[in-house]
Amino acid sequence: MEIFGHKDTFQFRRFIKEDEKKVRDIVFSVLSEYGLKVNSEGVDGDLYDIETHYKDGLFGVIEEKNTRLIVGSFALFPLQKTEMELRKMYILPSYRGKGLAKWVVDFCEAYAQSRGVKTISLETASVLKEAKGLYLSKGYEIVPQENHTPRCDILMRKELS
Repeated sequence: MEIFGHKDTFQFRRFIKEDEKKVRDIVFSVLSEYGLKVNSEGVDGDLYDIETHYKDGLFGVIEEKNTRLIVGSFALFPLQKTEMELRKMYILPSYRGKGLAKWVVDFCEAYAQSRGVKTISLETASVLKEAKGLYLSKGYEIVPQENHTPRCDILMRKELS
C-alpha cells in the first residue's frame, strides 16, 4: 500500500479496490449533505470501477492511522499531457477543519508537477462554499467557461510554476 504522507493522526494513501464502497458512501453522503444529486450513470460512474477510470491518474484516500477508517477521498485525472483535473475531493463533516483538504491540494499540485503537468483544473458547485474558498486561497482562478459536470457551476484553473 503506497502511503503519500501523514498529517497529525491521518495518513494519505493510494486507493485499493477494497476501498471502493467506502469511497462511494463518502462521496454520496457529502453530495446529499449539500443537496447535490448523485449521477451513477454519468459523472459518478467512475466510482464503480475506480481502478480502471484512474489507471493513468491518481486516486487517493484519507484515513485515520490508528483505526484505518477512511474519512475522505481525492483524485487527479489526466485531461491532456500537461493538464490534470482535481476530482472527487470529499471529506466527511466531522473531519473538516483539520487542514486535510489543504494537504490534499498541496500534495496533488506537487504530484502533478512531478509528472510535467503545468495546469490543474477543477469543477465545483457554488453551494460548496468551503471548497470554493479553499481553492481561491490556493491560487485557483474562476474561468468563465461552460462546465462539463451538470451539478457544478464553477470551473477553476491554476497554472503551476
